[in-house]
Amino acid sequence: MAGASQLTFTIHELGRNPSRTDMRRIGDIFFQCYTEPPHEKVLKKRGDATKLAKMMVALREKRGDSAILLVARNSRNRIVGMALGERYDPEYHNHRFDKLLEPGNYYHLHGVFVDRDFRREKISTMLTDARLSHARSIGCTYALSDTHAANKPRISQFLRDGFTPVKSYFHTWLGSRVKSILFQRRL
Repeated sequence: MAGASQLTFTIHELGRNPSRTDMRRIGDIFFQCYTEPPHEKVLKKRGDATKLAKMMVALREKRGDSAILLVARNSRNRIVGMALGERYDPEYHNHRFDKLLEPGNYYHLHGVFVDRDFRREKISTMLTDARLSHARSIGCTYALSDTHAANKPRISQFLRDGFTPVKSYFHTWLGSRVKSILFQRRL
């Protein structure tokens, strides 16, 4: 987007009862991100993105203070990115990372989703930094995250942010079998 770098961005927690406008906007960003490589076959229709947005909000509600749902807003108060982070607990996760990791107090950084018109503006880095701060505030000693093995921009960001690859693995996500890479970092 022309002039995007002239905008300022703020990161804050999404309120407990997000507006329909905010939920629609988050759904739009999910749909954008999951209809481009390497995830282009994940969401079949726009309604799937809305369901995914609602699932993220419900997960945050269920997990209470151990989870945080952050949004990035531009100076016009429009949501341009979002990310979820939470204390890792195998009882709540469909990926059993505990089988791949050494014992520790882990924080799971879920995906970062940024509107394509606002990429390369450090929004992903700001969202990651805010989630790492939340992890430290609730006593976690490690952060972990995973990404599709073909997601080169995300892998590059993990490496820049001090994460190290732990293991590659296959899993089924939204009906597709995908190869992913698990990363971790000491906080």
